[in-house]
Amino acid sequence: MTTIADRLNIAMEKYQIGVRELSRRTGINAGDITRYRRGEYEPKREKIYLLSKALNVSPGWLMGLDLPEHDVLADQEILDMWHKLSEDHRRLAADYIAALIEDQT
Repeated sequence: MTTIADRLNIAMEKYQIGVRELSRRTGINAGDITRYRRGEYEPKREKIYLLSKALNVSPGWLMGLDLPEHDVLADQEILDMWHKLSEDHRRLAADYIAALIEDQT
């Protein structure tokens, strides 16, 4: 499975964006971006969204999911729906999605 670190490195290399430039575009500390790239830790959802927007890739693709690199509209629609859910319903939705993914393997 592809990791966030893998996808972040791929996108940054492909679009020739350095750590400092990505930091400027996102407002995320350059040190944090470096740690994301090394796989030392993963960005939280809101940081994934900022990174994906700055790199012009879909958040799902950036997270390592088997999705098109540029399916931004679909991802944005899903994020908008996600933010409308209560915390309890988010947990239910996440569990359901995990079960769907497991069924595919």
